[in-house]
Parts: sequence; structure tokens; C-alpha cells
Amino acid sequence: MNKLESKLKSKTKSKVKSKSKTKLELKLGYGISLPVDYDKEIPDYSVENTKLIKSWSKKFQCIQIMFSKAKITLEELDQIKKLLNGYKYIYVHTSYQINIGSELIPTQTDLYNTSIEIFLTEAEYAEKIGAKGIVVHMGKNVKKKYEPSHIYNNMVKFVIELFKKLKKQSIQIQVLFETPAGQGGEMCWDLNEFVEFIEKFSKLYFYSQMGICLDTCHMFQAGMDFNQIEVINKVHKILIPVKDKIKLIHLNDSYHDVGEHIDRHEQIGKGKIQIDRLIQFIYPYKSIPMILETVGPYDEQIFNLQSN
Repeated sequence: MNKLESKLKSKTKSKVKSKSKTKLELKLGYGISLPVDYDKEIPDYSVENTKLIKSWSKKFQCIQIMFSKAKITLEELDQIKKLLNGYKYIYVHTSYQINIGSELIPTQTDLYNTSIEIFLTEAEYAEKIGAKGIVVHMGKNVKKKYEPSHIYNNMVKFVIELFKKLKKQSIQIQVLFETPAGQGGEMCWDLNEFVEFIEKFSKLYFYSQMGICLDTCHMFQAGMDFNQIEVINKVHKILIPVKDKIKLIHLNDSYHDVGEHIDRHEQIGKGKIQIDRLIQFIYPYKSIPMILETVGPYDEQIFNLQSN
């Protein structure tokens, strides 16, 4: 083989290599409820089986938990911390009963709100187990009893009062506001409104403690059709002002068609969002931790994400 032939062969090999797909490396995780009720028999295949939780730290870097009860002892918190020791990125999702759009009641010293009290308790627990962030849903106009502007103002007051109390209790955990589907009177499902709400606090002392959790199913249900590349590009553009605030992604497919405002997740590859388009959407955020809020098994879902 002469030098020219050798060079041509070398170039051909490099072209083939460049066309081959590179494996998409994502910081993936899953969600569970803790603490575990040790008096209840838990099947070996359950995600709440402690042996499985420990072993899956080799498969997943991230984990998100919801607290399974309102009052948790220090001993239980210590058990949770030890159980999650192998995970690099730990997050807590607040209770669904929290509504940041609910009324704040004036007292002699401050403003009282049941949702704030629940949040403060769970935020304290989250810090004790070493969580990097705590996720909360946007406010709800339950049964649409009030004008949206009234609920919106409640949300603003809630956020200001919440961070005031977090500061007072020296709780510094990142608070991640989740993009909503627009189900059941959820506020700010329009992405422009959501971004505007986050930026509303940009001049306040606690802004650095605020973050964003993108939920791909919720966004799809809010009308963002990720199956269209022009929509993906538009969404990326809207998120530019708050891109540094995106700290977590709930990576979910959607059971329902786009824009139905129904929050029902589906396994990756089995719902209405094309996998290649879903990957195109998350690609600029590929270094951000992601939680699969879908049912298992997970191996096929991970394969679908990494092989497209």
C-alpha cells in the first residue's frame, strides 16, 4: 500500500467513526417514598426495598424522595441518610398538599400558612439527609374560585414569607419551582408566565436560593409540543434568561396528547413524546441531574435514552 492509499484509508476510517453515535451520558435517577415501614413486608422487586435502593446507587447517580409521613424522627432521618449514601445527587419533593397559592393569615408577628409550615418541616428534613434541593409545585386556583390575579399575588406573598422563615431558621437548601401541566387550576403553566414569575424575585436577597425543575411531561401537557423542532427551539429561547436556574429535570414521557393539561406520566418511549425529540430538548441541559418519575423497569428506558 502506497502513502496515498494509506492516507485515503485513514480518512475513511475517521469519517466512519465520526458518524457513529456516541453514548449520551446522563445523570439519571428515580423516585421513592421514605422512610420505609419496616413492619410491612416489602417485595424484593419494589423500589422501596432497602437492598434494591442500596444496589441501584451503582446504576443511578440521583434519587428523589417524598417523605412518607408528616413527622419523622432523628433516628429515621439518620437511617434515610445512610440508605442514600451511595447517591451523588439527592432531592426531595414536597408533599402534594402544599399550595403556594393559598391564603396567608396575618398573626401578631408574621403571616401564617399551613403550607409554609409543612414546607419548612420538610426542608429541615431535606437538609438533614443531605439533599441538594427541594421541589415544589406552583400554586393552584382550586376549583377556580378566585380570579387568577388573586392567586398569583398569594404566590408572591408566599415566596417572600417562605424565604423569610427559611432564613430565620438558617435553612439554605435550594428551592426548586417545578413547571406545571396546568391541571386543576395550576398557575403559570404558560412558560413565559413561569419565567416571569421566577424573575420577579431577581432583585431580592433570596434569588440565589431559588431554582427551577423542568418536568418534560408537564411542559408537553402545557402545550409545548416537543415533537416539533421549532417548538423545542422556541422553548430553549424562552428559558435563556433563567438557564442557570435549572437545577433538576423530571424526565418523563406523557400518557396523553400534547396540551391536554393532564399530569399523567408514561415510561420513556411508550408515550406521546418521540424519544429523539425528547433528547433534543434535554440535550442543552444534559449535565443537569434528571429524575425518571416513571414506573419501572428502568433498564429499557435508560437504553432508549442512551441509544438514540
